[in-house]
Amino acid sequence: MLYPSTASRWLSSIYSSNKLRPITAHGFRHTHCTLALQSRHFTVPEVMHRLGHKDIKVTMQVYTHVTAETMENNTDLYLDYLKTNIPQIPYKYFTKLKGIHLENTFSK
Repeated sequence: MLYPSTASRWLSSIYSSNKLRPITAHGFRHTHCTLALQSRHFTVPEVMHRLGHKDIKVTMQVYTHVTAETMENNTDLYLDYLKTNIPQIPYKYFTKLKGIHLENTFSK
């Protein structure tokens, strides 16, 4: 069994020996979920369950910055897909939409 005090001592020794800024267990949790959403290999409901949130609103409030960034990237990927797979759509329409910043559409 791994006791919290053992984990804390272990992490402290890693931080000091590598001259790293300490991060809390909660910080690891937040970083893990942020990276999971940014990777696009996990959906918000999957992350919600990993975190143990009972309501998706809580997850969305904490990780809205991640989903806004991901949505912006996904918009560009989708436009690239359309341009490649539907050549009859004039390219000028894609240049107008490419790089639209969606973060202004989300409340922070």
